[in-house]
Amino acid sequence: VEVGEAVGTIAAQSIGEPGTQLTMRTFHTGGVASNSDITQGLPRVQEIFEARNPKGEAVITEVKGEVIAIEEDASTRTKKVFVKGKTGEGEYVVPFTARMKVEVGDQVARGAALTEGSIQPKRLLEV
Repeated sequence: VEVGEAVGTIAAQSIGEPGTQLTMRTFHTGGVASNSDITQGLPRVQEIFEARNPKGEAVITEVKGEVIAIEEDASTRTKKVFVKGKTGEGEYVVPFTARMKVEVGDQVARGAALTEGSIQPKRLLEV
């Protein structure tokens, strides 16, 4: 965030986006929003307002590059995702039950989500 930037406007847009998406989803499904849309959307807005860590947080990469391997470790019930780029390498431990958004060979940018879930804004800014 730069000095003089309209942070209030950015915050309002961030808060309004989930509501807009819910409205659009309702429109495209013939006026029917599922309970999960509503019950999952409201806690996310609350997480943003309270600056809490989101439930089901996505694992994000700090390295721009290629996913070179995804290994499962049954003993620890985790997966390890390996990303190799020109500026370095990254190894990310992911819960075994997490839904992956990437596959071996995919190109990823810094801050890209490797798993499904909400991205913590503070964590994204650190990357």
